[in-house]
Order: sequence, then structure tokens, then C-alpha cells
Amino acid sequence: FAIIFLIIAVELSIFLAHNLSKPIKKLTKFCKKVSKGDYQNKIDIKRQDEFGLLANSFNEMIKKINQSTNKLKNLKEFNEDILRSTTTGIISVDQDGEVISINRAAKNILKKESEQEKIFMKLKNMTIKSLNKNERYNKIMEFSIEQVESLIIEVNTSLLTNEEGEINGALCSFNDITQRRKIEERIKEIDRLSSLGEIAAGLAHEIRNPLTGIKTSIEVLENRINDKSSNQLCANVVSEINRINTLISDILNFSNPKNPQLKLINVKKIIEETLMLMEKKFKNNNVQIKKK
Repeated sequence: FAIIFLIIAVELSIFLAHNLSKPIKKLTKFCKKVSKGDYQNKIDIKRQDEFGLLANSFNEMIKKINQSTNKLKNLKEFNEDILRSTTTGIISVDQDGEVISINRAAKNILKKESEQEKIFMKLKNMTIKSLNKNERYNKIMEFSIEQVESLIIEVNTSLLTNEEGEINGALCSFNDITQRRKIEERIKEIDRLSSLGEIAAGLAHEIRNPLTGIKTSIEVLENRINDKSSNQLCANVVSEINRINTLISDILNFSNPKNPQLKLINVKKIIEETLMLMEKKFKNNNVQIKKK
């Protein structure tokens, strides 16, 4: 009987050891896979004892880890999409001042410049300065490119902090505002021209008043003089006064544009008047005029 009981006890021990070691091996193998980042598999232990409960708990835990991992992955991809899609250049550094990321916009802004390394180092140093001094900066920086044009960028730095307020690094965001600055300068120029137009309009009115008196006086003199040559000179003076009045009208029209009025003109008459005005200058310079 002792021998029989001993044999039965040994068989039971072997059975129990096998029954215990098999699920433990499965759990150990499964844990190794999980430690390597494999969250897709499940542990297959269909038992009603503690091992079965433990296997179900493992499977439920892996399911939640897998869901959380997917959420984090999607969130990371979404944040990366934002950084890639934004037109603002972004450079980030860690606590030690080492660059940890540069987005696509930053590369696009810098890659078209011949001195990109110099510009990049200035932006990096400004970010590290912001990190070391725990301050934020906002600056407009201008760089000469190939001595023919300038790159103007607006730079902002900020600190990277976690929920507890601890500083983990710093960010440098910048935009190429070269075209915007050119437009602003153009607007300023237009404003100056507008002011100049208003001044010109005021001067035109002030000039026109004495011209009217001069014209009236010349016309009176023309009626009193019988000399044909003098009358012609008076007529020329009146003609030039009319021309000045036309120029003044053009200035006024420039400041307050009106529809043009087209009309036929006598080109020969204009040339004759011009030659008469230039006659003295021609003689002084020994210039001979031939009309045909």
C-alpha cells in the first residue's frame, strides 16, 4: 500500500507541477512579448482558477494599453501634422540647449537663403538665451542676403513648461515678413505721395490766382500796342500763361482724377511757338533750325 500511495503521490505531483508550470510559461512568454512592445497578441489560458483570472486581467490590461498607445500615436501624428502644415518656422531646444526639432516651415524659410547657417545659429542662440534667462523675446531681425536684398523675419521665443510649471526647454517661432515689410513701405510711399498731391493742389490754387491777373494785364497791353511784333510776343505770353494754367489743371486732376477730354490739336502751331521761345537759346549756341 505504501508503494502504491507513493506512486500515486508522485503522479499527482507531476500532474500538478505540469498543470502549474504550463500557464506560468505562457504568462512568462507573453510578458516578454509585451516588454518588447508587442501589444497585439492575447494570452490564451482558458481556466476557471486564479491563472484564468490572471490571464483575463492581463488581456484586459493589454487592451487598454493598446488603446492608450493608439491615442498617443494619433495625438503625436496630429501634432506633427500641425507643425508640418503651419507656415511659422519653429525650432525647439531641450534643457541643455540642444536642438530637438525643426519643422518644415523653418527649413523652407532658411533653405532659400545663402547664409542659412549664420541665420540658424543666431536663432538658436537667441532661444538658448531665452532659456537661460527665463525670459521671452520678440524681435524683428534683418539679414543681408548676397548684398542685393534683405531677409526680414519676426522672431518670438517662449519657454516649454509641463503641467507642474517646470521648464523643459524653449521654442523659437519666426516668420518671413520681407514681403509684408515691402508692402508697408509701399503704403508709406503712397501716403507721402498723397500728402504731396494735397500740397501741390494747394500750391496750384495759389499760383493760379496771380496768373489770372498777369494774363489780364498782358491782354490789356496787347490792345494798347500797335506793333505787330510786340503783339505777337504778348500773344505768346498769354499762350504760355494758358499753358501754365493747363499744367495747374493737370496737377489738380492728378490729386483729384477726372475723365480725360480728347481733342484735335495743331501740331504746327505748337512747334512754331516752341521755336519762338527757344530762338535766343538757339542763337547763343549757334544752332540753325530748318523747317520743312
